[in-house]
Amino acid sequence: MPRCVLEEVDDIAILKFTRSEKLNAFDFDSWREFSSNVDEASNYKGLIITGEGRAFSSGDDINAMYKFEDYAESKSFFKTLFDVLQKLMHYPHPIIAAVNGLAAGGGAEILLTLDYVVSVKDAWFWFPEARIGLYPPILTSLGVYVFGIKNVKKLAINMPRLTSEEALNLGLVDMIIEDKNKLTEIAVNKVRELNRVPTVSYTSMRKVLASIVLPHLKQSLDTLAETAVEEEAKRSMELFIKSRKK
Repeated sequence: MPRCVLEEVDDIAILKFTRSEKLNAFDFDSWREFSSNVDEASNYKGLIITGEGRAFSSGDDINAMYKFEDYAESKSFFKTLFDVLQKLMHYPHPIIAAVNGLAAGGGAEILLTLDYVVSVKDAWFWFPEARIGLYPPILTSLGVYVFGIKNVKKLAINMPRLTSEEALNLGLVDMIIEDKNKLTEIAVNKVRELNRVPTVSYTSMRKVLASIVLPHLKQSLDTLAETAVEEEAKRSMELFIKSRKK
């Protein structure tokens, strides 16, 4: 079964995460499919990213990371992740997130790379990586530019669960809607609005911003690849997995 699918509305691509039985968690195949779909979406006039079921995405699949046999496997996983983020940050048209439910870990962090975030009211947001011996790599790199170091530390270490209103006040979310059924419609209209900006402006702006943040993001992911195979992280992931089975 595909981990994500690409649909079209009025020459706008809608990338939907479809691993709903796993709360749209990202394993290796998910990141590969995500990457190829972003490539295909470059032929459209904009991109909307959303999820199927009750989650936007719960982030990286802990079971998949726990199974890393060595650093080489871990590094390959996070390199694929970086490639996706790099493509998003160079995408030549507007990118909107349509958050349909919970967004945790990497699922919340991806929002930092996008242009505009529309969220349903009952969604919630969380950066819980530290509890399994890891840390949020996008939050601790790109997020510093958005929230500042002090707020990043609070989000990464205290791990508060944010309501949509709290995420809006923080700047992670740009719009909250009451009617879930209008989520895609509102996202499509926002893409049309942002498309008033010439493509050359997007291309140039993204080139400059990417040159600033991508080196920090790469360093953060490289360090996380090392951390993910540390003994303490492995133990923490194992305990978490066992706790979910009880």
